[in-house]
Amino acid sequence: RIVHRDIGYRDMNGFLDLLIGASDPDKQYYTKLKNYKMGKMDYSSIPSLAKTTKTLGEQNMADSMALDYMHNYLDVLNAEDVYNKKNLDFFISFYPLLTSNEKSFNLFYKHSDKVDKIMNYKGLSQGVVDYVISKEEIDSKLWRDNKPAMMKPDWNKINSIITKKYDKNYADRIVLKAKLRWYSEKKDWPEVVKYNIEKIEKYGLDTAGLGYAIINNIIWYEIFPHSNDKAVLKRCIEWEKIIIDGHPDHIPAIDTYANLLYKIGRTKEALDWEEKAAKLEEESAVREKRIPDKEIFENLDKMKKGQPTWTGK
Repeated sequence: RIVHRDIGYRDMNGFLDLLIGASDPDKQYYTKLKNYKMGKMDYSSIPSLAKTTKTLGEQNMADSMALDYMHNYLDVLNAEDVYNKKNLDFFISFYPLLTSNEKSFNLFYKHSDKVDKIMNYKGLSQGVVDYVISKEEIDSKLWRDNKPAMMKPDWNKINSIITKKYDKNYADRIVLKAKLRWYSEKKDWPEVVKYNIEKIEKYGLDTAGLGYAIINNIIWYEIFPHSNDKAVLKRCIEWEKIIIDGHPDHIPAIDTYANLLYKIGRTKEALDWEEKAAKLEEESAVREKRIPDKEIFENLDKMKKGQPTWTGK
């Protein structure tokens, strides 16, 4: 009879600990799962078991446990008792289960500042609420099996519906994200470029955390190869320079910056920056004992030969 299960590599001591745990009924995965199904498990033990079940790939069972815990334990607590890191962390682990009708949804929608402060993560609540609204008001209508379900969405109507249910800030932000997903799927690059520019201009250049890397990827993969508009490219050059000023050793941003300069004809500057990117990449590869990213050196070679670096992306 199988009593325990786990995944992942273990060193010798870790493997011995795993064996010791497997012989302890209080730690055996299948024993705990059996106790849960028989109604013998205390609610305090469910979050850990649900997360373990999710990690082991049993998503349906994990979701069932999570909903049980949310509806029959967390939802009946006094409001103030819900606001602690342990409970909020559980909600975050299973946020795809949330709907706008859930009592717990209001934790993130109506008390976002409080949740973000407890979790020490500004914007966390907004991300959860955006997900729920998108799932209910956009994804369920626009997509079927991850494919477009209609010829062309009525964006104004969708915006109006979300504005009435929530507010214009949520509507504008969520609809803009939906447009980017829609037109990216359609490979309608002029629209993708247009709405990416709108997004950055409207919501700012986030250079905190990994925001700068995300912006750089947007410019490199979605704008740079698909736009020949010098005004757009110059705007991207300004944004990349801000990223480089804040992160002077971020090689992908330096590479993007050089390629943008090259595309608008500022070849000498482009070569200087691309040579810097190549030097930093070479040093980084030696330090990290890895093979250098050949694309940077290929771009440098193309610039020297006067060939475009934006084709084939």
